[in-house]
Amino acid sequence: MNQVHTTVDKLMMDNRSSVRNERDQTSWSKKILHTLSENWSSRAQVKKEEIANNVFLLEKEDFLADLLPFNEHPLFITARETDKRNILSCGYLAYNNKTLEIESSLIAPACFEVLHEVFPGVDSEFCKRSMSEALVDETFHILITIRASQITKEHRKLEQLNVPKSNLIPNIRKLQSRYPEPWQKSTILLATAECIPIMQ
Repeated sequence: MNQVHTTVDKLMMDNRSSVRNERDQTSWSKKILHTLSENWSSRAQVKKEEIANNVFLLEKEDFLADLLPFNEHPLFITARETDKRNILSCGYLAYNNKTLEIESSLIAPACFEVLHEVFPGVDSEFCKRSMSEALVDETFHILITIRASQITKEHRKLEQLNVPKSNLIPNIRKLQSRYPEPWQKSTILLATAECIPIMQ
């Protein structure tokens, strides 16, 4: 969360300076918007085909072992292959759950904040177009992430698995609670959304 704190501090300084000098309103906010919208046409998930049930490969592992925080633990290393495969499937489902939390509780709300012109200097057509593009992509990605999880659960017989939520969103809410002003809470939301690629 250190990167988030740094970005929050910069954004809040930018907002304070914008009150003193309106010509500086767009500096940091617009940089973040460029980061969020850059190369949308090349990365937009909505332009790709929806995931199909018949693309699931039973013989392939669902997740990379290197991404597990305990991948070098002796119990995992010596576990049976069937147990390892189940663990990797659970890892994939947990990763998807966190992705859903980020996109529905962080990225999408941040985009709407921009569309509602909560931040200074975001009333241009470029800003509205960028955030609209991001919302289309994020909404479709939510759909295919849910579909991918459903297919994985069906094929791996994990329909009853209850994946716990991550602590990312509660931590963001906790950070927001430290600041009294609505614009400060909105700034934290936008800063965290901008830092997500670095944090993941």
